[in-house]
Amino acid sequence: LDQWVLRTGLRQLHTWKKAGLNPGRLAVNISVRQLENNRFVEELLGLLEQWQLDGSDVALELTETSLMKNIEAMIPLLQELVDAGIELMIDDFGTGYSSLNYLKRLPVDVLKIDKSFIFEIGNDESDSIIRAIIGMARNLGLRVIAEGVENKEQLNFLMEEGCDQVQGFLLGAPISAVVLEKQFMEGHGLRIGGLE
Repeated sequence: LDQWVLRTGLRQLHTWKKAGLNPGRLAVNISVRQLENNRFVEELLGLLEQWQLDGSDVALELTETSLMKNIEAMIPLLQELVDAGIELMIDDFGTGYSSLNYLKRLPVDVLKIDKSFIFEIGNDESDSIIRAIIGMARNLGLRVIAEGVENKEQLNFLMEEGCDQVQGFLLGAPISAVVLEKQFMEGHGLRIGGLE
């Protein structure tokens, strides 16, 4: 299933780019099983070549847990991906057991703050954790994306704290490739739920 998702996403991105559309970078969640496959990088680069895509067209989302499982083996594998131009994100950040020592060694570009912290914005403890994650990311030269943004209060707090990007139902519900393509064909780009 993991490979099917990856192949299907890359094929769709190729189709859109060939039609002159550019929806941006395709982000795909990668499982521990995929990372443990010693041919993963080779297979991914082969799929990029097959679908005439560059590494810069893709972002891979990896959970803290999957990275920490065998961190020493992960570092060279992740570096190969980065060397190919692929953006790396740590998904669900704050829920795992990342060592700050390892975090500074990992060649990642983005930390995605777990939605459990976003849901509790307004709670002093959660607010402090979010501020700490954003501050730490800044000091490490990483971008920050907040997951699960559902209301304007959350959005305003995150913007005030310097979060780079947000995702969540406030911006819109998930849509199919057909609907997204239609929006681009009509010249609207991606419609963001009332927050253009």
